[in-house]
Amino acid sequence: MVDARQKSGIIIFEVQIMDKKFIFKMIQNCFKQYYAKSENLPLSKDDYEELYERIVLIKEQQPEAELHEIINDSVYEFITG
Repeated sequence: MVDARQKSGIIIFEVQIMDKKFIFKMIQNCFKQYYAKSENLPLSKDDYEELYERIVLIKEQQPEAELHEIINDSVYEFITG
């Protein structure tokens, strides 16, 4: 049987997974703006993880910032290197 504290932890974990998938999808959509004619996006799994970690860190440091702006800026910086 799962107690309330464990259940709460499970829910938080599930939300984090959903948030990560959502952010990955937003990253993909942002890249599609730059690579509209290409079916293959220039990202490896490690690249996605690196971008995700950067985005989460920025959001923690700037909680008032819009997530989509952070993602757009991070993808642009990734592309322009």
